[in-house]
Amino acid sequence: MMELTVMFIEGFVCLMLLVLMEHAVMRHWFASANKIEVPASMGVSPDVMAEQNYVHKVLERHDLSKPSLLALDLKKSYDRFVALRGVSFHVDPGETLAVLGMLGSGKSTLLDVLSGIQPPSGGVAYIGDVSLGDVARWEKSIGLCPDYDAFLGRLTVRQTLTMYAYIRGVQHHSRATLVEHLFALLNLTDVAEDTIDNCSASNRRKLAVAVAIVGLPPVLLLDDPATGLDPFAKRTIYKSVQVLRQLSKSAVLLVTTSLCDAIIMSDRMAIMVDGLFRSIGPLAELQSRHCRGFVLKLKLKPEAYGNPAAWKAVDGAVKSALPSAAFSGQLTAFVEYEIDRLPPWNDMARILTDLKQHLGEYVFDVCLSEVTLEHVILKIAKYQVASARVPTVTS
Repeated sequence: MMELTVMFIEGFVCLMLLVLMEHAVMRHWFASANKIEVPASMGVSPDVMAEQNYVHKVLERHDLSKPSLLALDLKKSYDRFVALRGVSFHVDPGETLAVLGMLGSGKSTLLDVLSGIQPPSGGVAYIGDVSLGDVARWEKSIGLCPDYDAFLGRLTVRQTLTMYAYIRGVQHHSRATLVEHLFALLNLTDVAEDTIDNCSASNRRKLAVAVAIVGLPPVLLLDDPATGLDPFAKRTIYKSVQVLRQLSKSAVLLVTTSLCDAIIMSDRMAIMVDGLFRSIGPLAELQSRHCRGFVLKLKLKPEAYGNPAAWKAVDGAVKSALPSAAFSGQLTAFVEYEIDRLPPWNDMARILTDLKQHLGEYVFDVCLSEVTLEHVILKIAKYQVASARVPTVTS
């Protein structure tokens, strides 16, 4: 009798805890306990500030009808480590926002928070009038494609997609038809009866995308869905997301390390570094804002590494030949300088040839190119400040 009483009490307590977590009460407690005050960042770019102001105005007007996904000042901390430092953005119906950044920039944490896997430490998010705190309704409004494949290996592709269609509430009379359409869209028809264990990595990723869009959710969250795939599989995923946007006007949030994927799939891009958006806007605006001037890249010989005399010679020769050159950074064997103004083009070939000959003892090659968005991202995320990377050179 005592054992039955204990089991009843344990069951009741567990049930209450489950109810509290489903209604986000305990999530709020945990978030409050982990909350870390993050000072306002200095030098916030005008485009990021404009995006934050837009979100503020939408929330002040209580006009949640237009943006499908809205986030204001989202933060996430683990113990004393701050992964998100206050991210604000909106995604309209039928629009794709790509969050681009290097590993460790906070992209996947942002997706974990927006998918309900992790509670935020601060900030708010809405899908229409559904708040992130309303976990049950929120999860019904999103489709998630994580960067891993969490499938049951012994089920077939058809069984897996049918099961998720059932979970997402697709009606019985239209379930089989929807599954067949998704197979055709993602080129999975030939492997529909194969078990997950026998599927290639490419087909697993396509199945993960199919699972994310099976319920035609108003918001689709994608974590590097096409990275590492062959070009044909990439195009298949691009096409499927585009079809979803056209059919159901779903808002798509894509987080990726691939600039190519971001350019092809998105209407707007945000560059994320250290848990913050450093820039946000359409591709053309980002290029006009950041891609100015030229980059001079020198490939060093091994004997030049850590050699103060070599550094002095390289730096002196570059700045003598091109006075406007400013050291940008070093990544492995490559040293880069940014140049605002160039001499006439008919002089540049001679200058580069002379520079390579003069530095032949320390440099393999010299290359000049226009600044690209990829260079800007690498500079923001990977390169160190010049003073931290260049050895002190005394004259």
